[in-house]
Amino acid sequence: MRKIKNALLIQSFHSFTDAILYILIPLMMVERKIDITTIGLVFAAVPFIFQLARMGFAAISDMVGRRIFFASHGALTSVTSAIFYFAKTPFHFLYGNTIQAIRGSAFWSVNRAYVLDVSKEPRKDLVIMRTVGYIVWGISSLIVGFLIVWFLYSGALLLVFIIGLIGILAAFGIKDEKNRKKFVRSALDNLDFRKRDKSFKKLILAFIVAGLSYGFIGGYIFPLFLNSAGFNVETIGILIGMQTVISGLFLYVYTKKGNLSKLLLYGGILYAITLSILGFANLPLVTIVFLLFGIGVGVTDGCYEGIFTLTVNRKSYASDIGLLLFGMNVATSISQAAAGFLIQNFGFGIVFIISAAIFLIYSTWASKILR
Repeated sequence: MRKIKNALLIQSFHSFTDAILYILIPLMMVERKIDITTIGLVFAAVPFIFQLARMGFAAISDMVGRRIFFASHGALTSVTSAIFYFAKTPFHFLYGNTIQAIRGSAFWSVNRAYVLDVSKEPRKDLVIMRTVGYIVWGISSLIVGFLIVWFLYSGALLLVFIIGLIGILAAFGIKDEKNRKKFVRSALDNLDFRKRDKSFKKLILAFIVAGLSYGFIGGYIFPLFLNSAGFNVETIGILIGMQTVISGLFLYVYTKKGNLSKLLLYGGILYAITLSILGFANLPLVTIVFLLFGIGVGVTDGCYEGIFTLTVNRKSYASDIGLLLFGMNVATSISQAAAGFLIQNFGFGIVFIISAAIFLIYSTWASKILR
C-alpha cells in the first residue's frame, strides 16, 4: 500500500496544480483581450501534443521504468508556471500550453501503469487514485478564485511553481518494479495496434467518438461559460470545485465493482441530458444542472479504469493505455479547434448539445462492446 501512497501523493500534486491552471489560464487570456476563437485554437494544440508525447513516454516507460517521468512531471510543472507568469500574447500562451501538454503526458503516461505494476486489486486502486485526483482537484478549484483575488495571477502561478519543485522530490519515493529491456524494437511492438484483439480495436474507435465530444467542452470552455453566465472568479472556482468533488464521490461509490456496461450507459444518458440543458439554463438553474452534470462525469470517467484493467497487457500497461486513448486525444484537438468558432457565432448552448449527442453515441456504443 505504501507504493500506492507515493503515486497518490504525486497524483494530488498534479490535480492541485492542474485545477489552478485550468481556471486561471482561460481567464488570463480573456483579461489579455484575446478573443474566444483564438483561445480555442491555442487550446486545440494541447490534446494532440499531449497524446504524441504520451505515446512515446508510455512506450519508453514500459522498458526503463516510471520514476523518471514522475520527476519530469514535477520539473515541467515549474517550467509551465514560469512561462504563464510572463505570458501576454497568444503565441506565449501557445508555448505555455505546449509545455503544459508535455507535462501532462509525462504524468498520465505512467500514473495508471505504475498502479497496475504494484497493485493486487488494480481496478479498486485505479478508482481510488482517480477519486483522490478528483477530490484534490475539487479542493484546489474551491480556493483558486480566492488565490487569484488575494494574490493575483502571479501569486497563484508562484504556488504552482513551488509545488512542481516538491513534486520532483516526491518522485524519488517511486520504486520501479521491473527490470526492463531497453530495446527500441520492443517499444515499437508495444505500439502496434494490429496485434490487439477485436474488442480493443473497437474501443479505440469508440474512444475517438468520446474525444470529439470532450473537445467541445474541454480546456477553456467551462471557465469561460461560467464567466459569461455572470459568475465572478471566486464563484467559478467554487462551482467547478463542488462539481469535481461530486464527480469524485460518485466515481468512488459506483465504479469500483459495478457492471461497466450499465454504468457507462446510464451515466452517459445523465451526462447527455444535463449537458444539453446547461447551455440554455438561466442563472439559478445553471448551478444545479452544472452540479448534476458532475454525477454523469464521475460515473462515466470511472468506467475507464475498469476498461483498462480488462483490456491492457501486463507486459505493456502504459503503451496499451496510450493506444486506447490516442484517437481520443487527436479527436479532442479537432473539436476543440472548432469549439471557439462555434461559440463565438452560435453560443455555448449549441456546442453543448453537439457534445452531448456525440457522447451519447459513444456511451451506447462502448456499453455494447463491454457486454
